[in-house]
Amino acid sequence: MGIIILTGAFQGKAIHAVSPVLGVKNGWSVQRGAPEIQGRDLHITRQQLLQGTLLLVSKDYPLPPDFPAPNTRTVRAMVGAYLPVWEDTALLAEAVYALCEMKLDYSLDSGITFTRGALSYAQLEEWQHQAFERLFKVNSLQEALRLAESSVPGGMENEHRTGYALDIELHPPLSMGRADPLQRNAVGQWMDENMWRYGWIRRYDHEKENGDCEGIHIRYTGKAHAAAMHVLNVDLEEYWDILRQEKKMTVYCGDEIYAFLYCAPSSNGWEIAVPDGHEYAVSADNTGWAAAAIAAGGNF
Repeated sequence: MGIIILTGAFQGKAIHAVSPVLGVKNGWSVQRGAPEIQGRDLHITRQQLLQGTLLLVSKDYPLPPDFPAPNTRTVRAMVGAYLPVWEDTALLAEAVYALCEMKLDYSLDSGITFTRGALSYAQLEEWQHQAFERLFKVNSLQEALRLAESSVPGGMENEHRTGYALDIELHPPLSMGRADPLQRNAVGQWMDENMWRYGWIRRYDHEKENGDCEGIHIRYTGKAHAAAMHVLNVDLEEYWDILRQEKKMTVYCGDEIYAFLYCAPSSNGWEIAVPDGHEYAVSADNTGWAAAAIAAGGNF
């Protein structure tokens, strides 16, 4: 790809073709660099950043004490029986809408159930207890406790607290000979190939999902970030490493610019310019950095 000179809201230094390509896949690409933005200056608060879709949450990165509780709703309350979900499965609205958009393109009426979404402390404790009881049948007490705590992190160490995490179960018929549980039927295979188009990612490699062959953990990140992770073939931790290193990247769909990605140190807020009429999404990483995705064409 040659030199692209941008005008209008995105101006300044050109995105040039000096080894710019970081990845190419399925007609999409991610390239180094992004222009300076001509637009209104926004002050993004720390609370807004902590409500973003890209937070790292684990034993190494527990949610901070000032993490704002997500305003989740049960999926059934929002869309009734349109999606195959447990009665108490709850998510943030944008994640639910992304699932509905997915179903418009592919039937999710059989072979799959969406299970655990946003969880309270009490629900996490109950889930951990259930995991312990199952594991204690085939392990020592100490090993069962360790495995239960590892497979179901508690409290502020579990990303189900964010409202963007979701588990799924796949049902027969099985695809025999496939080790990856997401490959066990047609709907799982389709999701594995396509859910990034709707803003969802496979959160962990199947070999890192604690041996639970019935459940798969997915995460809503938004379309721009999911597309970038898909093209770069990286998980969330690796994606943040690239964001912090590159600072600016551009996501292409074919020859069209889809979104610009920006990353900067930020612990108490962020000043960033956004063009009028362009959708954007911001998020902290929970380690002192923040990222923004700005739609090049107005919306994602």
